[in-house]
Amino acid sequence: MHFVLLASHSPEVCPSSNATSKAMLLEMGPQIPAIAEKNGVKLLAGPFINREHLTVVIAEADRAEHLDTFILEARLAQWNTVR
Repeated sequence: MHFVLLASHSPEVCPSSNATSKAMLLEMGPQIPAIAEKNGVKLLAGPFINREHLTVVIAEADRAEHLDTFILEARLAQWNTVR
């Protein structure tokens, strides 16, 4: 099943202006492909990032629960609202 992830955050927690978010992104970013694979998630396209603090990713997973676990383990929900 294909999923479109929309991750949005406020300017205050944007990694381009917030040291804590930036450090987390620099730490977790390289780990994201392995976290996705571990959870049975295939990242098909993205991340597409724009100036409106929105990131778009197209992913594939057998179950939505696998995608949810990926989002939590990748710590994306700590500085984004992910839909």
